[in-house]
Formats: sequence, C-alpha cells, structure tokens
Amino acid sequence: MPEPAAAPRSGPLSARDLDGDAPTRRRDRNRSDGYPPARLVDFVIAAAGFLAALLVAFDVPGDLRAFFTFAVWVTVPGWALLRFVTGLRPSARVALTLSVSVVIATIVALTMVWTTLWFPRAVGVAILVVASASLLVWRAPGSAPSDGKGSARGRPVARIVTIASLVVLAGAVVAWIFGLAQTGTGDLGEWGLLPEFSIWWYVGVGITLLLCLVGIARAPASKIAVALPLTALIVQLFATADLLAPAPRLPWVYKHIAVTNYITSAGSVDPWIDIYNRFPGFFSSSALLGEVMGQRDAVSYAGYAGVASALLDAVLVYAIARTVSRHAAVAWTAALGFTGANWVGQNYYSPQTFGFALYLALVLVALTFLRGEPFRWVRRIETMIALPRYRSAGDRHTDHLAFEGASNALPEIAGRSKSYPRATRWAAIGAVLALQAVIVVSHQLTPYIAILTILPLSVIGYLRPRWLGLGMTALALLYLVPNLDYVQDQFGLFSGFDVFGNATYTPEAAVQTTEAEMAQSTLVKLLSVLVIGLGGLGFLRKAMQGGGREALIVLWLSAAPALTLLGQSYGGEGRFRIYLFALAFFAIGLGWLFWSGIKARWVAIVASSIAMLAIASLFVGAYFQPEAKLRVTAYDLEASQWLDAQLEEGDTVMLAPAPLLVGENYPLLLEYPEQTYNLQYFIGYAETDVAVEDVEYIIDTQQLPGATYLMFSDSMQKFGTVQVGIEPKVLEVLEPRLARSPDFEEVYNSGDVRIYRYEN
Repeated sequence: MPEPAAAPRSGPLSARDLDGDAPTRRRDRNRSDGYPPARLVDFVIAAAGFLAALLVAFDVPGDLRAFFTFAVWVTVPGWALLRFVTGLRPSARVALTLSVSVVIATIVALTMVWTTLWFPRAVGVAILVVASASLLVWRAPGSAPSDGKGSARGRPVARIVTIASLVVLAGAVVAWIFGLAQTGTGDLGEWGLLPEFSIWWYVGVGITLLLCLVGIARAPASKIAVALPLTALIVQLFATADLLAPAPRLPWVYKHIAVTNYITSAGSVDPWIDIYNRFPGFFSSSALLGEVMGQRDAVSYAGYAGVASALLDAVLVYAIARTVSRHAAVAWTAALGFTGANWVGQNYYSPQTFGFALYLALVLVALTFLRGEPFRWVRRIETMIALPRYRSAGDRHTDHLAFEGASNALPEIAGRSKSYPRATRWAAIGAVLALQAVIVVSHQLTPYIAILTILPLSVIGYLRPRWLGLGMTALALLYLVPNLDYVQDQFGLFSGFDVFGNATYTPEAAVQTTEAEMAQSTLVKLLSVLVIGLGGLGFLRKAMQGGGREALIVLWLSAAPALTLLGQSYGGEGRFRIYLFALAFFAIGLGWLFWSGIKARWVAIVASSIAMLAIASLFVGAYFQPEAKLRVTAYDLEASQWLDAQLEEGDTVMLAPAPLLVGENYPLLLEYPEQTYNLQYFIGYAETDVAVEDVEYIIDTQQLPGATYLMFSDSMQKFGTVQVGIEPKVLEVLEPRLARSPDFEEVYNSGDVRIYRYEN
C-alpha cells in the first residue's frame, strides 16, 4: 500500500533542518535496515504464545509464569491482527497491539460470564494457540513508517553519547533501588514518603529525569536514548509506593478486588449485587487474566496495575502526539509531561483506569485512520488564526516554522485517512466502536467523555464518517437503558446543573486540615495551572504557525471533558477525571510550545528542561505526601480475608478497618443496608466511654439473622477517626470491655488484629 506523500519542499534544507525528523519512507521489515525481519518477529512471538499456552494448560505455578503469560496475553492476540495493518508507526503499533489484546480478552470474558459458560483456562489456551498459529500460517505485509531516524549507526559520536547515556541510566536505576532499600516502610507521618526517602532515591530519579531531557534534546537521533530513561522514570515514580507498601495500596481498591474474586469463583455476574456487576467489563477481563496468569486472587496482582497503566498511557500519549506532529521531540515531551503532571492518583486497579487507557486508544485509532476534511467554514477558521506569513502555501512549504505544523502542507498528517484503503478504514471504524463498547460495559462516565470529544469532531468532518460519534452515542444509550432505573435509584444520573458547584464540590472526608495536606493542595494547583497554561500557549503557537487543524482538534480533545460538569460532580471526583482526560492533550500542547518551529534549538532545550524540572518537582511533592492515608496494612488485609471466608448469609460487620470487602463472599454483606454500618452511624464521634450494653443494644435493634463481627486493629487504634469515625481513645476503652463480656467471643487474634463475634 503506498505511503502518504511527503510535503513538497524547495531549497537546500534537509528534512532534519526542517522539522528535526527524517522523511517518511517505505521500509521492508524483511530487510536489515534497523528492523528485525518480520517473519523472525512473528516466529518469536508465536513461540512465546505456544509456550504460554502450555503453561496455562498445565497450570504451572509461580510468579515467573504469571509475568510471562501476562506479557504474552497482552501481546499475541493484538499482534496477530495489527501486523496486517500497514502504514502504522511503531509507537502506534505497540500501543494498539496492547489495546486490541485487551479488547479481545474483555469481549471473550464478557461472553463467558453473561452466558455462565466460564471456562477461562481452556478459552485462554485456545486464544493463545489460535493467535500464535495465525502468525505462522499467514504472512503479513512488512512495511511501516519510522518514528524517526531512530538509530545512531554510522555516526560514531552520537553512538558513543547513546551508550554513555545508557551506562549512566544503569547507575541511576541502581541508585534508585538502593534508595528504596534504605527507605522506611513503617508508620508514615503527615508528609508521607517525602521525608522517608533516602537521598539515593532522589538522586536516582533526578538523574533519570535529566537523561530523559538529554534524549529529547537529541531526538530523533536515538529513540532508545529517550525510551529507556522515560520507561525507567515511569517505573521509579509509579512503582515506588507500591513496592514499599505491605499490601496493595488504596483502601477503595479492595472492593474492585472483591468483585473480580467473586466473578472468578462464580463464573458469572449478578446485576442485583451492585453496579459493578452491571458494568463488568474490567472485572471479567481481570478474572480471565488472573486465570491465565495462575493468580486467582486479584490481591496478588492488583498492586502492579498502577505502573502498568502508567506505562501504557505514556505509550498511547506518545503515539497520539506522533499522529499530529512530525517532530519526535514534541511526542517525547508530551509523554514526559503527561507522566510528570499526572498527580491525580488514577493509576490503580479500577474500571476508570481501564476505561481511560481504552479511551486514549480510541482517540489514537480515530486520528490515525479516520481523518477527513471539515466544512469550508472550519477551514476558514484554520486559516484566519494563522499569522499572515503562514497563510501562503508557498511559505508553508519552505519555512521551517510552518513546515512542522502546517495542515495543508502535510497531507500525511492532516488528511491521513485518505491514504488508507476502504477495508482498513472500515476496520478502524469497527475498532472505534469495539473500543467504545468495551468502555461502555466497564465504566459509567468514560463513554460519555468519549462521545463529547468524538461526536463534534465527526459532525464537522475532522473525523469520518460523520455518523461515527452518533454510533458511539447509540452504543452508550443502548446499554444505559436497561440499567437506567438502577443507576437513577442508586446514584442518580445528574447531581445538579450548577457547573461551578459541580466543579468545586468536595466531600467532607476529603477536606484538607493539616499543614501537609494544605501544602499538597497548593502543589497540586500550581502543577495543574502550569501544565494547562503552558499547554494552552502551545495550542496558540501551533495554530498561529499554520497548524490550525491539529491545534483545533487537540484543543477540543482537551476541553470537551469539562462539559461533564454541566450535570455531574461524580461524587467530588469529576474535576479530577476531567483533568486526567484533558492532561493527555495539554501535554501535546506542551510539546508544541517548545518544539514547534523554533529555529534556535538551544532555546527549546533550555525552556523545555526548566519546565520539565519544575513539573517533576511539583509532582513528587504532590504525589507522595498523602501516602499515610493510602496504605493498607498486611495484617488488616489478612484479617479481612479470614473474615470473608467465615461469612454466612445475614452476618453483620459493625466495626472494621479498611479493607472490609475483599473476597468472593462480599455480596453477603450487601443484602441488608445495615450489614456494613460502623458504630459512628449510631454514636457519632464519641468523646465519652461506650458501654458494652450500648453496643449490644445497637446490634439487637438491627434485627439481622446472622452473627455480628467487630474488628479491632493496631492501625485502627492509631487512625480510628479516619477509618471508622470514632476517636482512638474510645476504642482503647471499648475493646477490653468487649473482651471481658461473656456475650462476645474472640474468634481471631493475630496480635495486630482481634475479631469478636456476637450471636444475634
């Protein structure tokens, strides 16, 4: 299939002089021009797929099997399909391979749980075998554009610099690991991990960040000199807290673990249990993944979700940026800026994290394959916002400032969809709708953000066909209708139509009270304003330099999520979700600001480095300060798992630390509203003693048929007010009284956690 035509240019300027990138050209992957032979890649991936299938079939235990099969599971199915698509950049191919694998797994898992035909291992083996066999049977075309020059071969100095950078990176990773080993893992104060980190942790992260900046300044001389440091930085930032935590972090993640464990055990979903069973895409896919990995308790792998999603999101942001910009440094800056400004803590084991990654994949598919020409009045706006000297097509072809961003001068960017055959375009339309369908059945908010972003772009013609957004809307509404009454009764479709109120609503539990919390809030605001402000300036610069089409598209992608505030606060989290969805595209504006048409390269290097250092510094302070509130102790987790195994219908848990809902029996605690009440619902923030008779009276008045469990733990004694709404001193007096009472039997005691049982 012919590649998109390169923009015409005149004069002696080289492609590197013009936009810092090599001209796009055909490359046969079967030749040794920097790529491994295509058939060799297929054979290696197929061999890995067959080996993973054997491990799953024989249920080989061990962590090595888990990591290996996970890597194969998210690669082989997607690669089996994506290798037939020509014209994709390597970054887009990697991102979409992972995304397509996830979509396939989710559709298969949903089919099994909805039909109650739950045979995850057999189906997992079948998928791996079929996908791997297809790699050997059908030979795919082997041409793909490059993400840039990508290799320092033939340039000895550049190659030496790359090797030296990788050596320094190895030292930085060692320093980070050494710093982790020296970081305290015990009780944390109000400043979280910040004072606990060893100086070596800061040194390792700082050097890695500097290597990222050096690599971006050299882009596209060597992709590996940017990709490896950026990967290492993401791991350092988003794996640190999980590696230091004694159990998967975030108390609210355990409800997600419980739902997954329930599906793993039951092999089906029950829509009357909770809303998660009505939107089970993420949980079903996770349950299937756990079976394939040999990890049937989601606790064993939930802690890795944060760093895995951060890596995938960075790849997707980079790939989207490469779709709207030829300059490699723009894309690398976007990926780094997105990583460094993502303070919202949404990278964890959850449906929203799952849905966000698929949303980025949806945008990537649409911008890569489905670009079109908008209405004439829109094209006039594109021309009007450009500076006068960039409105001339001749200038756009020869002027460096315009060449990098001019829509009309770069048909491979602005009109990319015209270069793909009809079959490929229809496959892309199907992929967009499949991604939307999986998002719809996985999360309640994300599909509507996708509609808000894609529908207007398709209606005015930036994306084709024009009915694409309407098709996405139909999918969301068709799934919402049978669930409408439940959603309306339990949560409500709208929290109000006060935009300001929805944007500023903060739950009482989230109000900052300590000096550290208020400082963290200030850092968050500074970081958000900095990135949004610089990204906005980048949109303006891009548009004024002739790139109005790309600037308007990305500007809309960054602004549209805010429209959700017209009717929803999402429990006070709406603004955080909006920031996350917008951040991916403000980060692209950040890249445009520094690298779009700057003739003096040193100015871009200095300015972007200062901005990135400021962003990274603010991120570290904002991200690691709240850690004390985000941890779950190992002994609280073990006690909750023990309790889940003991539960019978009608049992009640009146007092418990987080987590409580963690295992497959969690639905037993949702049958009656009173089953998970804590004592504060009845006695409030007590400052006086609570008698045993008071507790018995509270339990008896609920008139529930089963037993009642009360849990006490050392962590609850310390953070009683936060966890159960009772002053710790009240718990210190109450527990000894319960222990002496003949009506309460101690049924669990690990030293750190004690559980008492009361027969109703």
